[in-house]
Amino acid sequence: DGKRAITVSWDRTARMWDLTTEDSEGITHQGSVNSICLQDGCDTMLSTATDRTARMWACINAQPLYTLQPAGLAAALLGTLGLAASIAADGHLRLWDLENGECVQKMQLDGDFDSVAAYSNAPLTPRGGNASNVQERPACLLAAGGNVMVSCLASGTVEVWMISKAKRKASIIAQLEHNDLVSFLSISHDGQTAATVSGHDVLLWDTMSGDLKGILPFSDTDGVAGGGGGG
Repeated sequence: DGKRAITVSWDRTARMWDLTTEDSEGITHQGSVNSICLQDGCDTMLSTATDRTARMWACINAQPLYTLQPAGLAAALLGTLGLAASIAADGHLRLWDLENGECVQKMQLDGDFDSVAAYSNAPLTPRGGNASNVQERPACLLAAGGNVMVSCLASGTVEVWMISKAKRKASIIAQLEHNDLVSFLSISHDGQTAATVSGHDVLLWDTMSGDLKGILPFSDTDGVAGGGGGG
């Protein structure tokens, strides 16, 4: 609504700010907070941290609702379906019911979880004195839009999942192959288009077919670092 903003910090907190009064409500994890997400029309927000948990919070007052565990590496909201999704260091992608926090589906992921898990207790840290450059780590990313979500591990393969609203189950419909580590991914609100950053390129994908739609090269020789999100 343009009236609020959310920030996350390595001090184990995430904050929701009132942009009019500059007041904030804080939420706390037992580890550094590495992501937070919310969706239009959804009255909850979802945060992940290095304590290997994801937590649901009420948007109106930042009050905790419940903890999703194991989780913590990456998470996304599918608010129109009443679901949340998370990836944990045990190598599983889980779907959670937003009403009660119960797991409704658990799926084994393919990928290098030994290397992903080795970094799961440490946040990204600046290198070379430049905050825009972050320490390299295996990618573990998740984003959702509509009834589609995309996930990625250190292998460089992005998997596209379709979620059945009736069955509340997810199944893989496409794989987006990359030649380099994927450092960022995002998905459109309708779930039809995904964007990934790999090496020095931004790649645009048709999620339904898995076809590459276009490539936008970067001139920055340091590449692009980031996380996952929808939008």
